[in-house]
Amino acid sequence: MIKRATLLLTIIASIVLSLTLRVGIWDDYPLAYVKDNKAAGIYVDLLDEIAKKEGWTIFYRYYKWEDLFPALAQGEIDCLGPIADTKSRRHEFTFNSEAFFQNWGVVISKKTISSIFDLEGKTIGIGIDDVYGHFFKEMLKNFSVNAEIKEAYNSFEEIAKDVASGKIDAGVISRISAFVFVNKYKYRISSIVFRPANLKLAFPKDSALAKEVIPVIDKYLKEWKADPSSIYWKSVNSYLGAPKGIPKSVLIVITILTIFVVGFVLVIFIQYMFSKKLKEELEKATSELKKRNEQLEELNKELEIALKKSEESMNKSLEIMKHVSQITNLEVSEEEFMQKLLEIALEYLEPAKYGSIFILDEKGRMKMIASVGHNKELFNSHEFKEPFAFYYDKPMIVKEILDVDKRIMDPEDYKVITKISKPIKESLAVPIAVENNRIGTLTVDIPPSEEGHFTDNHIKVAEAFSRIAATFITFRNHIKIKETFHKNIILALVKALDFYSPYTKGHSERVANLSAKIAEEMGLSKDEVRKVYWAGIIHDVGKIFVPQDIINKPERLTEKEYELIKLHAIKSTEIIEEIEGLEEIAKIVRHHHERCDGTGYPDGLKCHEIPLEAKIIAVADAFDAMTSERPYRKALQVVQAFVRVFHKLYEEETP
Repeated sequence: MIKRATLLLTIIASIVLSLTLRVGIWDDYPLAYVKDNKAAGIYVDLLDEIAKKEGWTIFYRYYKWEDLFPALAQGEIDCLGPIADTKSRRHEFTFNSEAFFQNWGVVISKKTISSIFDLEGKTIGIGIDDVYGHFFKEMLKNFSVNAEIKEAYNSFEEIAKDVASGKIDAGVISRISAFVFVNKYKYRISSIVFRPANLKLAFPKDSALAKEVIPVIDKYLKEWKADPSSIYWKSVNSYLGAPKGIPKSVLIVITILTIFVVGFVLVIFIQYMFSKKLKEELEKATSELKKRNEQLEELNKELEIALKKSEESMNKSLEIMKHVSQITNLEVSEEEFMQKLLEIALEYLEPAKYGSIFILDEKGRMKMIASVGHNKELFNSHEFKEPFAFYYDKPMIVKEILDVDKRIMDPEDYKVITKISKPIKESLAVPIAVENNRIGTLTVDIPPSEEGHFTDNHIKVAEAFSRIAATFITFRNHIKIKETFHKNIILALVKALDFYSPYTKGHSERVANLSAKIAEEMGLSKDEVRKVYWAGIIHDVGKIFVPQDIINKPERLTEKEYELIKLHAIKSTEIIEEIEGLEEIAKIVRHHHERCDGTGYPDGLKCHEIPLEAKIIAVADAFDAMTSERPYRKALQVVQAFVRVFHKLYEEETP
C-alpha cells in the first residue's frame, strides 16, 4: 500500500513540477490543424518532439483565427503559432529567434492572372486580419486597382474552396497552402508573390515563460534543420515531399564531413606511401649503423630522402585541404575548381597521367568540364549521340578503354574520341552523384608507357575526390536556387514600380548596370559587384508607397510632398530586409540618398559613415536622373550631367 501511494505521489509530482505549455493553433494545414479531435501538422510534430525530450506537457487549444489573439491576451493560452514575425507584431509579442519556416503570400484563381491589373473589378477573398491580406490590400491601393475584398475567412483552405467553387474570383493565401491544396481544388497559382515572412512562435510581450522556453525551442530547430535525417525533415517531407533545395546549414555539415573523410583517406594513403619495403630498409640501415659507423653518411642520405617524401605528402595534404575550402568561394568558377581538383587527384593516383571530369548540362548533354592530357575543346565542340562516360554506375577499372568504346559507341563519335584522347592502357572511372542522382564521372588514365596498375586503394582515393566534386556542385546548385528566388522577387517588385511610375521605367536597370560598371572599375570583388547591382535594381521600390500624383508632379514639390518622397528609402528597406539573404542589400538601399555633409536622408549620415556601395548607387542614380526626361524638366546632356555630378562629389568629399 505504501509503495502504491509513493508511486502515485511521484507521478503527481512529476506532472505538477514539469513545464506546462498551452499552445493555441488554427486551421493552417499542413503546419497545424485538428484531425479526429487531435492537434496535428508539422508544427505540432516538432513541438511534441521537443516536449518529449524536455519532459514538458503541451496542451493544444484550437481557435478560429480571429479568436487567437484575444485568447493570448486574456491568458487562455501561453503562445500561438505558426504566425508571421513582423515589425508591427514585435511591439505586441515576443517571438522565438529560429523560424519554423519561411513563407510568403500568393494569389490563386480559376483563370490565369498575368498581373495585379487583371484583378480590376474582381471579388477577392483574404483571411481575417491576415498579414498577407493586409499587404495585398496596400498593393491594390498603390496600383489603383479597384476590387471587392471579402475579408471573412478563418483559414486558407476556406479561401481555396471558394475559389474552386467560383464564389470568389481570386484569393490570397500562403505559398505553402497554395502548393498543398492545388491538386485538391484545381486552381491556378499566379506569378504575383509578396510579403516574405518567417513563421515563428508568439508569446505575450515580456512573458516569463517565453524566456525559459524560447532558447530550448531555438536550439532544437537549429540542430534539426542541419540534420537531413531529423524529425524536422521527416515531418516536412511527409507533408510536402522532399525539398528541392538543400538548407545552407546542411551543406556546411556535408562539407565538414567531406573534409573529414578526405583527411581520413589521405592519412591512409600517406601510410601507404611509407611502404613495408621502406620501413625494412630503414630498420636494416639502423641495425647496420650500430655495427658499422662508416655507413653513417649513407644512412643519413636515406633518411633525408624519407623526410623529403614525408614533406611532399604533407604538402599534398595541405594543398587538397586548401582546395576543399574553396567550395564556398563564389569567386571560383566551376571549371576552375574542377580543373584544380583533377590535377591534385592525379598527383595521388600514380601511375595515372591523364584524366577528365564529365558533367551533364541542363539539357542532359555530356560536357568535359576538366581535362589533363585530352583535348577538352574538341570534345565539347562535338555533340555525342550517347553519354558514354556515364555507362559506369559504380567505380570500375577498365583495361584498354578505347577498345571498349569502339564496341559500344557510334562510329562517328568514336572517330572524335580517338582524336581527343591520349593512348590509354588502363582507366579508372568513378561516378559523381548528388542525392543518388548521377550527374558526372571522374576518369583517370594510365598511358602504355607507365608501369603499374590501379588497385582498390586507388578506387578509395578516387571516390573521395568524387565526393568533393559532388559537394561543390550541390553547394552551387543551392546558391543558384536561392539567387533565382531573390531575382524573381526583386524583378517582380521593379516591374510593379515601372507600372506605378511610367516616367521612371527602365531607371532601375540603368542605375544597376552603371553602378555595377563603377564597382568593377573600382576593383570590388564579384560578390560586392553583385550586391551593388541588385541594390541598384531595387533602390526605388519603396516609391510604390508614395502617391502617384506626387511622383509624376510636373511642378516643384511642396515641403510636405518632399517629405513623403523621402520616405521611399525607408519603405524600400522595410520591404527588402524581410527577405532572408537580402539584409546587406537592404542596408545599401537605405543609405543611397545620404550625403557627405550630413544633409541627406533618412539618417543624416556623414561621409565616413555611408557604405561605399551606397555611395556608388547615389552617383549612378543622380547621373541617370539628370540624363532622363522627367515631368518637371528636360534631360541634360551627358557632359552636363557628368560635370554636375563631379562638382557635387568634389564639394562633399573636400573638408
